[in-house]
Amino acid sequence: PGRAPPPPPPARTPDVDRFAELLRTGLSQESIIRAVLRTGQPRLGGVASLTDVARGTTDPEMSAIAERLGIASYLSVPVRAVGGTVLGAITLVNAPDRQQFDDRDLLTAVDIGRRAGQSVGNSSMYGEQRHVAEVLQHSMLPRLPLVTELELTARYQPAADRVEVGGDWYDAFVQPDGDLIAAIGDVAGHDIEAAATMGQLRNLVRGNAFGRPDAVGALMSHLDSAIRGLRLPIAATATLVRICGRRSGVREVTWCNAGHPPALVVRAGGAVEVLEATPEPLLGLARPTPRTSHSTSLATGDTLLLYTDGLIERRDRSIDDGLAELVHRLTGTDNVPLDDLCDLLLASIQHREDDTALLAVRAR
Repeated sequence: PGRAPPPPPPARTPDVDRFAELLRTGLSQESIIRAVLRTGQPRLGGVASLTDVARGTTDPEMSAIAERLGIASYLSVPVRAVGGTVLGAITLVNAPDRQQFDDRDLLTAVDIGRRAGQSVGNSSMYGEQRHVAEVLQHSMLPRLPLVTELELTARYQPAADRVEVGGDWYDAFVQPDGDLIAAIGDVAGHDIEAAATMGQLRNLVRGNAFGRPDAVGALMSHLDSAIRGLRLPIAATATLVRICGRRSGVREVTWCNAGHPPALVVRAGGAVEVLEATPEPLLGLARPTPRTSHSTSLATGDTLLLYTDGLIERRDRSIDDGLAELVHRLTGTDNVPLDDLCDLLLASIQHREDDTALLAVRAR
């Protein structure tokens, strides 16, 4: 109990720092700290002297520093991980002008060591879980196809404060007739179930669309029917796009949006077009929903951007405000290399509250 001890006077700070360094690097086999690390048992020296310091070090400098600083008592306690593994030790040393350490101080220090071990363990576990989650997420995202007259770039960035796998996904593949199918979506949830559902949905999109010349609205309607017929627990937003081959220098682009943020086209020259239409419900709802195809064009130098709501959604503003900001940020970026453009968009997210996926297609 009580307040923490004051910091050392500035004149003594170099000695304190050097003494702390030698406690980590200049210890002999007889040192108290090494004994704590070996046995996991705390040690209390209620009365200490320079002889104790000399016996515990391989560097005479430690004794000289201890003489200048003064030493009256010490204690050293283990830092344990969950399961009992000793990760390190916490050592406290008191000068003669302070009260000597006693059993009550030792009990307090032991508790501090236990809590420190839990914190280290939790931090390590969090890092491992986050790594596993990100590897799993990326393993579910496809390699983009190589298309002669189109440049494709994609990004996935997880939320900053979670280790869960998310439901954001993108996909792109070439049809037998040469058309490119591009898709992006967001499955509800942020856990392993959402990731598994995301994988099912992405595979359904591929199986449903590959080799079929149907309009994207019809493909989306059939996808809805498959989700209902197979009784899959899917609730997701999605945008499906077909980019046809170039005719007279222009490619026809048809798209269908199921409750997803609108796609954007950065035109050659820098203007931004929002591909908006009457909103249609999410995929996976109980009742059949008519789906609609819409069309635009993609000329050489135009860039189509598909993204998930993590790019525009914030707690402190509306989706419309986020979309307006994104349009403003994209205006005039028609000559920015596609990789750089995607990196700039991800870097613009100040607080990563949600996962974000991007898929950009530029006509060459």
